[in-house]
Amino acid sequence: MHPETAYEEVRTTERIASVLTGLGLDVQRFDDVTGVVGLLGSGKKGRTVALRADIDALNLQELNKVPYKSRTDGKMHACGHDAHATIMLGCGRPGQKLDPLHSPYFDIDERILGMGVELFTAAILRYLRKAA
Repeated sequence: MHPETAYEEVRTTERIASVLTGLGLDVQRFDDVTGVVGLLGSGKKGRTVALRADIDALNLQELNKVPYKSRTDGKMHACGHDAHATIMLGCGRPGQKLDPLHSPYFDIDERILGMGVELFTAAILRYLRKAA
């Protein structure tokens, strides 16, 4: 209901980080860009699984007459990113059977090649430094 376009997802990032923190995940935020990574570790060594969801909206005026329509003039989730983020939050629930490290991360814009990889890499490096 409050879509934000790429690099402007401040409210969206705050909300996602709050939910992930409430789920007990180690949340990695960034000073220079929106987006968030939630780290859910099993304590086991091995491969890492990364799941990704986009969170940016499009610059479109929503004309639908539904209760959940965009409340932000000129912006809407017309591409399913709101659903992607919701599904990803469910994947971050503790007790999921993904070992050894299951990390949902919420990306700002899939149209910028490699942005998700940069966010995830930065978060993992911070996590490893903190754990050492």
